[in-house]
Amino acid sequence: MIQEDNDNTGGEAVKGSDINKNPEPNNNNKTKGTTTLPNTATNLYNYLTIGIVIILTGAGILFFQRKRKLAVDLSEKGNS
Repeated sequence: MIQEDNDNTGGEAVKGSDINKNPEPNNNNKTKGTTTLPNTATNLYNYLTIGIVIILTGAGILFFQRKRKLAVDLSEKGNS
């Protein structure tokens, strides 16, 4: 009996397919027997924190300005 190749690759490399990819281990991160993590950090959370601080500062300034203006307006009404 003849065995057929049913994986649809026919023994050929299929372009764009993950079947033929053999990733080689990355040994660039080893130093003296220990492994280090790659430098993949982004500034996203730093920017997010800075933005939140700016928004909260602006909201605080608006709150205290309105509170002060309301107090001034009420004191002027009481003097009239």
